[in-house]
Amino acid sequence: MTKNILTFFTSLSLILFACISCSDVNQFHEKFIESGEKIYTTKPVVETFPGRNRVELKIFYPSPNTARQTLIEWNGGADSKIIDVNPTGPLDSVTVEITNLDEKSYFIDLHNIDKEGNKSVLVQTVGTAYGDRYETALNNRLLLDMSIEEGDTLITEWGQGTKGAALFELNYLNRDGESVMEIVDIDQEIVVMDDWKPGSMMHYRTYYLPEPNAVDTFYTRYDTTTLPVPVVLSLITDKSNWSIIEVDSEEPAEGNATYPDNGLAKAAIDDNLNTFWHTQWQGGSPDYPHYFILDLGQAYNIGAVESFRRRGNGSAQNVVQILTSIDQEKWVDKGIFDIDNKTDDGQLMEFEPVEARYIRYNAQSGSSPFAMLAELEVYEAQ
Repeated sequence: MTKNILTFFTSLSLILFACISCSDVNQFHEKFIESGEKIYTTKPVVETFPGRNRVELKIFYPSPNTARQTLIEWNGGADSKIIDVNPTGPLDSVTVEITNLDEKSYFIDLHNIDKEGNKSVLVQTVGTAYGDRYETALNNRLLLDMSIEEGDTLITEWGQGTKGAALFELNYLNRDGESVMEIVDIDQEIVVMDDWKPGSMMHYRTYYLPEPNAVDTFYTRYDTTTLPVPVVLSLITDKSNWSIIEVDSEEPAEGNATYPDNGLAKAAIDDNLNTFWHTQWQGGSPDYPHYFILDLGQAYNIGAVESFRRRGNGSAQNVVQILTSIDQEKWVDKGIFDIDNKTDDGQLMEFEPVEARYIRYNAQSGSSPFAMLAELEVYEAQ
């Protein structure tokens, strides 16, 4: 009997414990579902575009989509805006601008909200606003060279663009004085101008995109240059005051009854293509370089010289250097020129005009040790 009573109380205790335990579990579960099950609406898909003191957002709403609003927050939630949406297509989108931004990068938080007020999970992106600080640090493209080709065509050569450079702008006047603006791709290093006004001003600047998908363009300051004036070359025909004042080598033995000055340097300035200067061959043949100095008798604004080889002889110099001076103390190197020594045609050597009285003709190298020259002509730049 005692055993049965003990068994009864043990069973009763187990039943009571089970009931109490179930009650505790239900209370725990109810605590977390009393506000209802958490429902999330579809989240936004966003692409950011940097701009001038602004960021542009393109927000996509993939179908099916229950969003009716999108909450956008930045500056840690201190600033925000809500937009109403009603996506119906397979991939509807809206564009939103965040304006009046300081020049920096921003974390931007987005939530979609459905008609019951349920939010989507957080979507965070980064957008950058650019401004004056970025723009004032930009470098304009370098103008490397300008040259006038035959037919008054102006060739301008430009340096490579730096990071972010996209286009550059040219502003100039045409021959009729009308304003012309050209927008040129930054990869174009040579710009050809056929209708332009010599001596007028050209203004140019470079366009930049801080990032490839930027919605605003930034600009350098304008730089200004003067377009060149075509040089008109006029042959100096009066050689009566010309003289050779120095020569490194000549050959008097080339002289004859008809042309007694043959071989001498002065034969190169006598207006006779049948006479010529020839470096020494009798008793020795000194090698290159060879030179003579020509005194024009007065200063000219010189823009070119032209050389003529000894008629029918293709063994003379084929590389020539021209130097000029106003006083024989300071010499200006006007360049080294390749000469075709296989033709009797004149070889014109043009250069930037310079005021000079003296010309040093340097024969640098050739097919033989001998330098020869039938005539040297000088052109005044006007």
